[in-house]
Amino acid sequence: MAQPVKPALFAVLLFSLMLTSFHAAAQRARGELRIEVRDPQGAALASHAELTSASNQFHAGFALDSSGMRTIQELPFGTYKLGLSAKGFVPWAGLVQIHSEVPVRISVTLGIAPLTTQVEVNDSATLIDAQSTNAIYSIGRQAIAQHLPSQPGRTLTDLVNAEPGWLYEANGILHPRGSEYDVQYVVNGLSFTQNRSPAFAPALDADNVQSMRVLTAVIRRSTAASLAV
Repeated sequence: MAQPVKPALFAVLLFSLMLTSFHAAAQRARGELRIEVRDPQGAALASHAELTSASNQFHAGFALDSSGMRTIQELPFGTYKLGLSAKGFVPWAGLVQIHSEVPVRISVTLGIAPLTTQVEVNDSATLIDAQSTNAIYSIGRQAIAQHLPSQPGRTLTDLVNAEPGWLYEANGILHPRGSEYDVQYVVNGLSFTQNRSPAFAPALDADNVQSMRVLTAVIRRSTAASLAV
């Protein structure tokens, strides 16, 4: 035969059950975040979300599929930074407060990113010839094609004058290292020392140049890949 529970003992058991339930509820402290992302036309947009909270030491990335929606559960209460990004759209970032178990809804429209062009040039591996003891300065085909001479017929002489160690007279005479004259020209193997200033002789047509090399004493200047004929 069961013995009746004494009133005092029953009160203690009831208090223990209530205390346990309250403690369990206090430990929950978890919220929910519902994210929705759309494009400027209102269509669902697949994107990527980054959610961080320094106080909670929380950091996670989430992918939003073609529905543009994602629900993140079991978030500790606190302040979070939400970042949203999608290819071709302007990234978005904002703060989200999670302080109750009521789901927090965030709806974001990402704007279309402007068109940009970025060119990265890295030629350090071919910039220096480790086998050469002289400095080399090159002028490529594009530089020759786009160069605008100061006067007609001075395309090549202007490019040579741009190299270190050259001086230019007003009439277009080139002076290497301050020398008065003594400039030797070799065209298709034929050497001559006559004055090739455009003021005194027909100009060398840059459109017909296949290659050009400029030598100043023992310092070599290489002008490679001239215009194609």
